[in-house]
Amino acid sequence: MPAIAPDRRELLLDAAQALFAERPFDAVSIADITQRAGVAFGLVAHYFGSKRGIYVASMQAMADQLRAVRDRPPEQDDMAIALQVGIRRHIAYLEEHAVGFRVLMRGGIGADEEVRQIVMKLRWEGAERVMMALNVNHPIGPELYSAMYGWVGFLNESMLAWLEQKAFPREQFATMIIVMLAATLRTVITMNPHTGIDPRLLDRLELGS
Repeated sequence: MPAIAPDRRELLLDAAQALFAERPFDAVSIADITQRAGVAFGLVAHYFGSKRGIYVASMQAMADQLRAVRDRPPEQDDMAIALQVGIRRHIAYLEEHAVGFRVLMRGGIGADEEVRQIVMKLRWEGAERVMMALNVNHPIGPELYSAMYGWVGFLNESMLAWLEQKAFPREQFATMIIVMLAATLRTVITMNPHTGIDPRLLDRLELGS
């Protein structure tokens, strides 16, 4: 049985992700991408229209990969355990796919508005997933909105910093992120006691049980 030929579009996306991780956008050419992918030069225009097109598509592909891992349904019924397991699983995935994660986060900081929107959407979806697990009251108050948006940003920026040196174990890093979530939510409760968040759940998050 003949071998199945690799998807050329996926080859281009993989090559683009790797190159944009190594160099700034302006330092990567279409020729660089097609040479890395081992495909014809014209396929970038065929599939993506332009270099910016493949750049945006590669950022979207990475966001979709992160979303698929983050949104896997929990295997535990216990809310505190499910949150801890989900956060630890997410962090493990980010470590395993550190190159793509760095590119996505750095791309979201840049001048391309479409990429920035991809990152901002992913960030808020992450906050929504946590709030859904916490069964918070709706409508979401401004205190909780700001705090959760900030916590996801803290997770991402801290992850980038931790990946640079890995000066302490990943499990300790994940524990820090979980404890920070509990502390953030506890602060929100003091400002707005009508969020629906159970303080006993936060106690368990902080204790890791």
